[in-house]
This record gives sequence, structure tokens and C-alpha cells, in this order.
Amino acid sequence: MFRLFSLALAKAALANVVLLPIGLLFAHAINISNIFVILTCIDLLAAAILLMNFCRNGLHRKDQSGMPPIPDGVALACMFYFGFCAFGCIPMAGTMLLVLIAFPMVFLPFIFVPLAIFLLFVPAGRASSAIDSEFAYFMQAAPAPNSAAVPFHRMACLSLALVAMSGLILCVSPVPQSISKSIQSTRESVTTNNRFQTACLNTSVEFYKKPGAPVHSIAFEGKADGSSMHLMRYILVSADKISYRDKNDPRFSESLRQLNLDFMESRRNPRTGRLSEDDNHLYMRFPARGQDYGIDAFTADVLVVRHDPDDQEDMRTVLTITDRRNSELLAKMSYIADMKNRVGCGANRPDEISEEAFVADALAP
Repeated sequence: MFRLFSLALAKAALANVVLLPIGLLFAHAINISNIFVILTCIDLLAAAILLMNFCRNGLHRKDQSGMPPIPDGVALACMFYFGFCAFGCIPMAGTMLLVLIAFPMVFLPFIFVPLAIFLLFVPAGRASSAIDSEFAYFMQAAPAPNSAAVPFHRMACLSLALVAMSGLILCVSPVPQSISKSIQSTRESVTTNNRFQTACLNTSVEFYKKPGAPVHSIAFEGKADGSSMHLMRYILVSADKISYRDKNDPRFSESLRQLNLDFMESRRNPRTGRLSEDDNHLYMRFPARGQDYGIDAFTADVLVVRHDPDDQEDMRTVLTITDRRNSELLAKMSYIADMKNRVGCGANRPDEISEEAFVADALAP
């Protein structure tokens, strides 16, 4: 029975010569240890099926007394391929194996690629030849007496044990959880992408009218923590992929400086502290020349308001520019910048979403 068991396990393990490279292709999406777990379970299930196939062909009733010793290649296939996958099932061990295999191939391919091929296929060729010889011995052997034949129920129990072992390894491993997370992540990604594509239809850059009088000052309003005193810029690649973003202080904007503003205003940022002990103003004024100081309310000619997305339904960031002197809406910009998934739309420059450019365009004479 052991001889048939080793033959079945060797034939099953030999399939890893093909399955292992295929599995490594998915290492970026699936934990490498999970790949080895799956390969090990496949080996055990394949061995169980082969044992039943041997029984169907009557190999369990063959006389093994006249056969030569088990070929070394059979044992080599069992120990090398099956042991390799079993070791890879251990957490971090699979990752270590991937590092040992992949990194040398990347940096020194002219040495390690031929070596890897040699280590993978030379033992496989020797094992395959030995397995074929072993199988031929069984096919040519004469039937054994009933007392020496391996009972079918033992073979069946051994096959069931292999199936049970495969199921146990799979259940105690993180593979089911990883697959569940992968499916959930895929569903969320599809849902997010659909919501993103729908939301992109509602993005726009609109200029309604120019200011009725020259603009000498701008106020920026947004979050209550004062963090609205910045202008965002996103660089897009491949139509909607965000490759880079930066946050610019409008006080140092070259395009806004060309407007010759007297001052800018924004809500005070609590993290910057008060200018003095008795300074309790909610807003700040930043003169073009001179010291910054606190104020009680906005007095600037133009108000720029940012509305950040506050839920998952509306993904848009909306900027409005209003002339405070007559309460007329001058311009409106809505765009999407989803940094979690690194996608964006609503560009107002070639391959770029620029709040600074939007403000400058709206207020330019």
C-alpha cells in the first residue's frame, strides 16, 4: 500500500512543475503562502483521485514481491515538490521563498534563471522517468494471491484521509478569509468605479460672469478648522488616474499675485495659535505687505468657498466664487479627487485639476 501511496503522491506532486510558476504569477493579488496552501491541497486531492484510479485498474491487487526497490526519482518527487509546497504554507515562509526565487532572477537573470530552470525541470525529468518505470512495473506485475493483495477498503480509507487532510489544511489556513476579502474588495471596487463614473458626469467648470469692479482682495472659506487656506492641484495620467497632488498656499501663488491683491483672508487655523493673549478673532487677514492680524468677519471683495465631499454618495469637491460686493455668483467648479483609489475627473487644464488656475481664470480682468 505504501508503494502505491508514494506513486500517487509523486505523480500529484509532479504537477507542481506547471502549477507553481502559474501560481507565482498571482502572487501580487494573493498572499504567497495561500498559493502554496492551495497547491498542497491540490496535490493531496490529486493523490486521492490517483489512488482510486489505481484501484479501478486493479493495481492494488498486483504482486509487489518481485518488483525492484522504489526508484529514487519517486522519493525525490515526493520530498522536493510536495515538501516545497508544504514549507511554503507556513506564514512568512512562502514570502521568504518568493524573495529567494524572484529577487535573484530580477537582478541577476543570466545566472539565476538557468539555475532555476535546472533545479525545477531536471529533478522533474528524473522523477517523471522513475514514475513511468514504477507504473510500468505495476502494470506488468502478476496478480497477487488474495492474502497478499491490498484490501480495497484500505485504499479507500487512505484516499478519504488525503481528502480530509486537504480540507483540514484549507480550513485552518487563511485562504478562505483571503478569498472572501478578495471577493468583497472586488465588489467594492466595481461599486466604487460605477459610482465614480456616474459622479464624473456631474463635474464641470463654469464661468458665469467677470467681477463688476476690479478685485483687490480674496477670502477663502471652507472647513471650520481653517484648513481651507490652500489650493489643491492634481496631476492626471491615463485620463482619470491621479499620479501626484500638492497643496499650495494662495499667498504665494504666482498667478494670483498677478492680480495685485491688497490682502487675503481665511478662517483662523486653531493649530497655528493666537497672535496674542487677547486675540480671539475667528478670521485672519494676510496683507500683501505688513503683519498678519485677526478680524471678526470677512471684508474681502471676493469669497472662494470650498465644499468638500462629506459622504460616499456625492464624491465631488465644489468650489464657488462669489462677489461679496453684489452677492453675484461668478464661477463654479466641481471635480472628483478620490485619493483612496487614486482616481479623479473634472480637469480644467490638460491632465490637471487646478484650483489655483480656476480662481485665477475667474478673477482675471
